[in-house]
Amino acid sequence: MKKLLAMLLAGLIMMSAMSVCAFSADTPAEISYTVYDGKVVLSWFNTPDETYTVYWKRSSSSEWKVAGTTSKHKVNITGLKNGVSYDFKVEIGGEDSEIVTATPIEPTYLYAISTVNVRSEPSYASDRWGSYSCGDQVEVVGEENGWYIINYPYSDSVKYVNAAYLSEEVPDGTAEDEPVVDLIDRNDESYVVTSDTEVLSDMVNGEVIGTLEAGETVEVTGIVVSDCLTLCAYQISYNDGVAYVNGGITDPDFKTEDFEIYYEGLTDRGSVTHDNRGYVELCVVEDSITSSGATFKIRNSSQYMLDYGEDYALQVYSDGEWSDVPLIVDSYDVNSIANLVWAGGDVSIFTVDWSGIYGEFDSGYYRLVKEYFYETDDGNVFTYGICGFEIE
Repeated sequence: MKKLLAMLLAGLIMMSAMSVCAFSADTPAEISYTVYDGKVVLSWFNTPDETYTVYWKRSSSSEWKVAGTTSKHKVNITGLKNGVSYDFKVEIGGEDSEIVTATPIEPTYLYAISTVNVRSEPSYASDRWGSYSCGDQVEVVGEENGWYIINYPYSDSVKYVNAAYLSEEVPDGTAEDEPVVDLIDRNDESYVVTSDTEVLSDMVNGEVIGTLEAGETVEVTGIVVSDCLTLCAYQISYNDGVAYVNGGITDPDFKTEDFEIYYEGLTDRGSVTHDNRGYVELCVVEDSITSSGATFKIRNSSQYMLDYGEDYALQVYSDGEWSDVPLIVDSYDVNSIANLVWAGGDVSIFTVDWSGIYGEFDSGYYRLVKEYFYETDDGNVFTYGICGFEIE
């Protein structure tokens, strides 16, 4: 007969005193679990650092038993029977936590229905460790929030595959590959919600966890790009964490107006084309305009990634025509840094201080000419944008 459940302390995840809250009846502990072959891993948060007592019982029983005590915030409970439902709770500060119910499972072998990525955590925001091809057999040892926990042969620790891309049946090869996405950080940029928009738990195949209403303001902490080219979602701050929206928000500072004066006198620029009214737009942040500089934004609504450097030209409107603003220096250097603007609506911001090469401007109408290029399937296509502004 098996001995009473053995509890092996993991110690892999330990919350610091700075990141936990005092436990009270008003702030109950948050208990989470993951099931494996003959094992359940319990984790708890929102708790002080102290000694905890872990209890267990079969769900069909009313008798609680002590599994052990620990000062950690995570334990592995082994010796469980697969297919049997168990209840667990943790005594914290003399009070019992919520009860969680978990059922260990035997390893199963499923098939990848398409190319699917292996990830370090059950989220598309986590690192990619590799991939399986359509038809590959995958050893599944657990499930967590729509992700399968797998035994990955090239790693000593468990990894994750999105459950939507594994099947019990041998695939026929017609399923679409899992999207390859990457998260690009943004610096908490404020966006406005343009229409009621669903909030998702993950950047791909996420569950709906809320709704943003038109007129709200959200902080964008990152953008999700597919195949390193196209913007397909925004990461936002949401309920003290992060979540994702596929659209329905916009940069409130991006305002373009059709002033015909700014587009007069456009000269032939050789191999480049004027695209400011097409898929790529350029605007000035109105409150940023001074006599010596301004801040501008580029929005790329094309299907191709855009690239631009720090070079630009300035023109002034006088006597009904445009002319180049004369330089106050004989020559100047610009950095050849490549700034990327992802396809599908990404916005990039840059600031120009022209005082060092043009001097300070008097009141009047001016325009900035900015060159950039698409990285298309057929090679680079150069284009330029015009952004007019007034100095009062």
